[in-house]
Amino acid sequence: MEEIHLVTAANNKYVEPLSVMLYSLLINKTSKIPLKIYIIASNLTLENKHNIIKLMQNFNSSIDFISIGHSKYNKLKTVGHLTKETYYRFSIPELLGEHIRKVLYLDCDLIIKDDITRLWNYDVNHYTLAAVENPGLTHRFKDLLIPEDSSYFNAGVLLINMEKWKQENTTNKLLKFIEKNQSKIKLCSQDPLNAVLHNKWLKLDPTWNYQVFRCSHLDINPSIIHFTTHKKPWKGYKPLFYEEYFNYLKELT
Repeated sequence: MEEIHLVTAANNKYVEPLSVMLYSLLINKTSKIPLKIYIIASNLTLENKHNIIKLMQNFNSSIDFISIGHSKYNKLKTVGHLTKETYYRFSIPELLGEHIRKVLYLDCDLIIKDDITRLWNYDVNHYTLAAVENPGLTHRFKDLLIPEDSSYFNAGVLLINMEKWKQENTTNKLLKFIEKNQSKIKLCSQDPLNAVLHNKWLKLDPTWNYQVFRCSHLDINPSIIHFTTHKKPWKGYKPLFYEEYFNYLKELT
């Protein structure tokens, strides 16, 4: 039977938002397609792993914790709230089984309001990935060697075609771009992803990644709320839809 393969990455500091994201996803998933969740982590404690497993016991899903080398991305640039875990999505194709043809990657700072199966069912056969546009960044195109007529996507929600990613040697291309353009990169993993894949991605409806500081002008009911920037609800900030985070946290606890 088909499975939904979902990947995220986290450290101990992000266990609460990770748990809220997973709970919101699981409680709002209505399809009977089983869900396989992979959490890439370098240092999650046994207690935190146990709590995440406990959270998932009542849902049609299973979980794997995937270790990644401590030093793999240690030398790469990090900025502000973006830690080395932001690069872990680059390793997804080498960490998961060869039989997996498609993966849904989700950041931890999301609230999932819709059945994730609807997003999973998008056809990405002709693209390396599908994503939602990150508006307002065209001024970065020159630095990132992106053609003026392209668009720039947000990397917090990615539906990845694993076969194309591997065929095109995407991970190595990303690392080479970073090596050559360190001084121009501001958004650690997102900038290189856009530079390398600017003409290889499918644009999704903004409802699948409603970036609270960039999509507020859009009159839509979000399927996925994304608390972008460092202004997170769990840090005391009150961005748009911050109440949603605490509503799910209350249910969870």
